[in-house]
Amino acid sequence: MEKLKEKGLYVETVDHEMTLRLCSRSKDVIEPLLKPQWYVSMKDMAAAAYNAVETGDLIINPKLSEAEFKRWMQNIRDWCISRQLWWGHQAPVYYVKIEGQTQSVRLIRIRA
Repeated sequence: MEKLKEKGLYVETVDHEMTLRLCSRSKDVIEPLLKPQWYVSMKDMAAAAYNAVETGDLIINPKLSEAEFKRWMQNIRDWCISRQLWWGHQAPVYYVKIEGQTQSVRLIRIRA
């Protein structure tokens, strides 16, 4: 604060009332802490689902819902499978190889 005052950048100090969020389990103060998040890439799965509807391998009933389904598949987002719980639940992350299939499930880890 002294350095700010010396440079003429200090404006004022104002008291600010705030609510402290407490954990329902431990009653500890909850502070935001961003953690790495795990995502499942949905691009390939959405493309396959879209193509299945286009070729007639997958039929959407009622037919009215087909346009909405296609819109969802064209604007798909990766699926977040981790949760930011501060007491630390582990993300169920692993790779799966299915015999007879060339693709495996791909997981993406995004750092916060």
